[in-house]
Amino acid sequence: MIQTVTGVINKTDLGKVLIHEHISCSSISFSNAFGKKWLDKTKLKNLACETLEQMHQKYNLGLMVDGTPIDLGRDATLLKEVSELSGVKIVASTGFYYLQSIEAFNNSPQELAKWLIKECKNGINGTDIKPGILKCATGNMGITEDNLKKLSAMGIIQKETGLPLYVHCEHKEDIAFKQLEILLKNGANIDKIIIGHTAIRPDADYLESVLKTGCYICMDQCHCYPHNLNTIAETLVNLCQKGYSDKILLSNDYCIHSDFCNSKTSGLHLSSSQHAEGLGYIFDLQYKGYIAMGGNEEDWNTMLYKNPIDILDIK
Repeated sequence: MIQTVTGVINKTDLGKVLIHEHISCSSISFSNAFGKKWLDKTKLKNLACETLEQMHQKYNLGLMVDGTPIDLGRDATLLKEVSELSGVKIVASTGFYYLQSIEAFNNSPQELAKWLIKECKNGINGTDIKPGILKCATGNMGITEDNLKKLSAMGIIQKETGLPLYVHCEHKEDIAFKQLEILLKNGANIDKIIIGHTAIRPDADYLESVLKTGCYICMDQCHCYPHNLNTIAETLVNLCQKGYSDKILLSNDYCIHSDFCNSKTSGLHLSSSQHAEGLGYIFDLQYKGYIAMGGNEEDWNTMLYKNPIDILDIK
């Protein structure tokens, strides 16, 4: 069973799956302060619906995980509306990004975990919409005191809920292993952890060392490194030949709207077809590169269809 924003669905053939994307990453503070002038959510909803409809028609996209945590402007009601209107199932996230935030200043990991466990069990912000995946992150500054609290909290939450946990990783030095150490120390299940953003460091030997811990990896952000298309493809083929296809996930980490960009390039100025091209990168250009480098359809389908459904299954 998979928890989506429109309810629990059976683990069946859902079409193609994107395990880590974003409808919107936005500033909660500025949205509250300036409303529609900062972020026009009606325009965003319409644009997201049109984009996902095109993705469904062109690529048979059936399910998308929105990886937006609480502190990046997650709007569960918006996600539900987009899912209902577009016909594409959406999984919502709960958790923390790596930016320092006030709620972690004087609360323990146990206290932080308590709040997120509540919404996993009871619903988000008074609704019946429940998260189907967890999210945590470590940035360029490494594991700070604030970040340690959040990673520890997410380990506690994963143990309590059994939900899969996607880990934003910068892949500098041994940071992935430090993240795993903290999560496991706090009770997380290695079989439900995804170390993400591995396109940042498409080194087969390094990624094999991460995979040997027993976690999944997600080869996403490929569209951010188009010059590395063949390198990424070759790494995927190499890892599949070594028997790791059942532990690899594929996605884009694409944002239809993002406050990380300035207001003129945040994404709302683009057409739905342009966004569909961005979301389709993994299905189109990266797939062609993978096949050209000697990859096979069976492993590709395992990484893109079977694995995400397996890890999202809450049984």
